[in-house]
Amino acid sequence: MQPIIIRNTWIVVALYLLAAAGLLFLAGCGAMMAIYEWFLQKLSFFSILGGAQWGVAAWCFWLLAAQMFRVAMRTHFRQARLDEKGVDFRLGSRKKPITQYFAWNEIAAVMHRHLPMNQCYAVVAKDKRQVEFTLLTFFRAKKLAQLIADHVGQPVRDF
Repeated sequence: MQPIIIRNTWIVVALYLLAAAGLLFLAGCGAMMAIYEWFLQKLSFFSILGGAQWGVAAWCFWLLAAQMFRVAMRTHFRQARLDEKGVDFRLGSRKKPITQYFAWNEIAAVMHRHLPMNQCYAVVAKDKRQVEFTLLTFFRAKKLAQLIADHVGQPVRDF
């Protein structure tokens, strides 16, 4: 059996990075508008209020861009490798990798939980170790859970 490697596609990761770059651009534009409102216009209550609003918007865009960049870098690193011996998860980040290996005969269940804004899957071993992954961990989390369940010979159960 050839090993099956499930990674996040580079196209989606590139779109995350492109969105982060666009948000950084909007943060810069908001910062320039705040500077314009505060220093280049005649000071009044409304120019101070407008500048504060642009400053808060710029700060929020910057925070969102930083978070999108972190998500893109983390999702690029993650992978699951299925081979004839078992499944090997590589999670975490490049600086702090988290690896977890399950042999096929160690897997007790593959579980699924529907969250309000996400789907959560878990691979549970007989010794109570488990790995949980969502659609933000692997973009094809359902396919990964189904592949593992098919190898083990069990259905994906709800928990």
